[in-house]
Amino acid sequence: MKPNTYIANYESTPGSRLKQERKKLDMTQQEFSKLLCISTSYLSALERNIRPISASILHILSTKLSISSDYILYGTKANDLPLIHYIHEPNTFHVRHRLNVMLGTCNANELYASYSMIHSYLSNIRNKKKSSTPLSTHTKE
Repeated sequence: MKPNTYIANYESTPGSRLKQERKKLDMTQQEFSKLLCISTSYLSALERNIRPISASILHILSTKLSISSDYILYGTKANDLPLIHYIHEPNTFHVRHRLNVMLGTCNANELYASYSMIHSYLSNIRNKKKSSTPLSTHTKE
């Protein structure tokens, strides 16, 4: 195996990305392992790709440090993934996709105007629903 090939492969592993994130935070393995609630030796094994990264560690990275699980596992950033990965309601995908495409073509003024219009519309609709819903089933006599 050529040295350059090994380096390229290592840099594209979950362990190497975990190590890069630790170094960005300027933390030692001991400090980072405390944050993740694991031993330093386990962190070392993760960074060297000897052990797989568990779901619980990915959850801690995500909640405490806002590091995407997709980035650690696959090297993808939020903008690298297709929109479908972020939508949990498949039946509304086409509408959301069309909105995303349309808003993506707007300049700053158009984008702000679109936001204001949608916000006003939704606020109005939601307020109407609240006012038409009875607050109490009991009436005063």
